[in-house]
Formats: sequence, C-alpha cells, structure tokens
Amino acid sequence: MTENEIKIISKEDYQNEELSEQKIIFDNTIFEQIKGKELDLSVEKVLEIPILRNWFKRQKEEYYVVSQKEHIIDCKYTRGKAYIPILNKRTINKEIQDIKSKTPIKYVHLGGTEILIKACFREGIDTPIEINLADDRIIHPI
Repeated sequence: MTENEIKIISKEDYQNEELSEQKIIFDNTIFEQIKGKELDLSVEKVLEIPILRNWFKRQKEEYYVVSQKEHIIDCKYTRGKAYIPILNKRTINKEIQDIKSKTPIKYVHLGGTEILIKACFREGIDTPIEINLADDRIIHPI
C-alpha cells in the first residue's frame, strides 16, 4: 500500500536536537485494513498492507493517529530515574484539534504504545532496564 492509495488527512514531521516526531492521521477504512494483521507499529509495516475489499462503514466517524516519538536521554540519567513524557492531555487535545470532524469528538480511545530502547554506544546495554508506564492522574500507585 502506498501513500497515493491512502486518504491521508494530515501528515507531520518535526525534528530538533532532543526529539523527532512523525505523525499520520487517516480514517476508518485504512484502520479496517490494518486490523487482524501481525502487530508491528512501525510506519513501514503499517503502510505496506495490501488493500482489502472491506467497505463496511459504521454510522460514527472514526479516525486513527499513528505517531512515533524519539527521546534522547542524557548519560547522567543512566544510573537513576529518567522521566520520558509519552502522552499528556495537551498532546491528546492537539491531536483532536488536528482532525477536521463534522461532529464534535466526545470519545478518545488510546489503543497501544510500543517502546523501543536503543543504546547509542558500541557496547550496547549490558544491564537490566526497568520501565514503569504510569498514569500521572493516579495519586497512589500500587
């Protein structure tokens, strides 16, 4: 599947010294083609799926956002905690504003998050890594 075959609503690419971010917004018909495939959230895998003949349309409008963010962590945080903001309310509100919908969006479903850790040095990572994915709204986590 190529970009010409997909009705892309919005496409963004942003880079600076600390992060890079790419985002594509598409409609329900493209998501129906992706459903049921092997889960791989990389852009290359999402866009190579062949076109299916499923034209089933629901009454409600659905939009899906696939985004990729990259955060670089300074070496001084390798022996402690590093806070990496993945999603926050401001980001979600910006995503909703980017979608030009006929009716107001009342419900947002967050489907999945994929985290990839890469070492930027030749020796690689030779120590265990603990990841705590937490919702900041929870005051007393377990």
